[in-house]
Amino acid sequence: PYRLATAFSRIVLWLAAVQSITPAGRGLGWWAVGHPGASEEFAHSDVLQLAVELGAGALLLLAVPVIVWTKGIGDAAERAAFACLLLEAAVSFPMHLPATSFLAAVLAGGMAGRRRRLRRLEL
Repeated sequence: PYRLATAFSRIVLWLAAVQSITPAGRGLGWWAVGHPGASEEFAHSDVLQLAVELGAGALLLLAVPVIVWTKGIGDAAERAAFACLLLEAAVSFPMHLPATSFLAAVLAGGMAGRRRRLRRLEL
């Protein structure tokens, strides 16, 4: 029953976030000010909260993972870890933790880089 209640509250927050999206955005930090409860401090979806607070500007930031995923040069492990982080960001708010944000930045940077120019090729 507890998990069902928390899942229902998360869906309600997602629907409220979808209804709050405007083209110009509402401003950074609007979600926490507009929903001053302990469990409503975040939209429980980094993607939706970004869309609510930045509006159309969120598309620029959301394009970065898509470009890195499609044009990146990462191996299977890096791509799998990056995919897990993207999925987690869609249904939760892991990017509010410094360790998760750092891991996402390291993976995205590693996948977007040109490795052959950064290291020597040896047998």
